[in-house]
This record gives sequence, structure tokens and C-alpha cells, in this order.
Amino acid sequence: MQNYIEMSQRRTGSHTVDEKKVTNKDWIRDYKINREQHYVEITQWNGQEKKISFRSGEDKEMQEKLDQTQKEQFDKMVEAIEKCGNMSMIDNPCDMILVLAFFMSAASYKFSIFLLCSSFLCLPHKYLKLERDLALIGWIIDNKKDVDSIIHRDVDSKRKTDLSQLIPVVDYSAYPSDVLYSEEMYNEGINLNNISELNTKQLRKLKKKTISFQKEENRQ
Repeated sequence: MQNYIEMSQRRTGSHTVDEKKVTNKDWIRDYKINREQHYVEITQWNGQEKKISFRSGEDKEMQEKLDQTQKEQFDKMVEAIEKCGNMSMIDNPCDMILVLAFFMSAASYKFSIFLLCSSFLCLPHKYLKLERDLALIGWIIDNKKDVDSIIHRDVDSKRKTDLSQLIPVVDYSAYPSDVLYSEEMYNEGINLNNISELNTKQLRKLKKKTISFQKEENRQ
């Protein structure tokens, strides 16, 4: 799971949320599974690393457990960020009243009201941008099964196909190079550990494709 708060602050140039209030130092930031030697390397939110061994053949169960844990932690972070945004909307009106009083002493009443309204419209923007990004990520993970189907369909459409046979034969021996999705994402499915490989624009496009796929499935 990426540090979406830090990423948002880099984009906006402002400290939208106090990271310590909405995260936990023991959370899983990312993990790497060594399937040959049967262990997983986990990097926690505070940067510390730890290694956990598992029995041969239990790599799938280990990944499912890690993905579920990351999702639970992600949901907690989103909930905490939403509370921060709500508290900001409660606290900031007092600041705006002081701003209004200042401008009313130096400018016209109508202009002061305009400034106040503009300020209220801008206040939630920095929170809403972060919340929208997190909501998009959450939707992708919640609809993982259908999203993975779209990823498989997109990748397989790029594979070489031998049309000389009576029945076309798809070549699965080589992974296509001209696709958005990594081979790991194709094989293991999209999750909070690899979703950062795609940017916001690509995730929106993936969501749109998935919704269309879901509508097609529902009509059948």
C-alpha cells in the first residue's frame, strides 16, 4: 500500500492531512513474496522490514492474507481521512469569519461576501482530491475479480495468435511487451501492493472498462 497522503502532498504542495493521525506505524506498506524459498519480506509503514516464513505451497494463502490485511488498513485510513476533512469544514468557518471581518473593514460588503464564498468553495478541495483518489483505488480493489478479468482480456488480446491453424492458437509462452499491466499483476491480480504501477488516469480508464464489462455480464 502506497503512502497516498505523502503522494497527495507532493502533488498539491500542501500538507492536507497529518499522516500520524490516519495511519499506524505497523501497517504493511508493501511486501515481496519469495515463492521459491518460501518467505515474504514486509516493509511496514515506518520503514522497518521483517521477514516471515511459510510452508511450501502456502504462498497463495499468504498473499490472500496480506491482501486482506492491507485492505482493512486501507479502509481505516480512508475513514480517518474523511473524519479529518469533516473536522476541517467545522473548524475553518471560524477562520473565514475573521477573514470576512478584515475585508469588510477595507472593502465593499459585496466583495467581502464574494471572497467568503470563494474561500468556502476552496476549503474542501484539497481533501476532496485525496478522497476521490482513494475512492477510485477502493473501488478497483472492491471489484477486483472483474478488474482482473479486464486485465486478462487486455493482455491476452496483445498476444501473438497463429491463424494458420483450423482453430487459432494463442501463444502464451511470452508476455506481451506493449501492455500497461505487469506480468506480476496479470498472474497475481491487482491489489494494494501493485496498484501504484498504474496512474490515476489509467485507473479511471480501467474502472470504466470494468463497469462496461459488468453491464454486459448483467444483460446475459
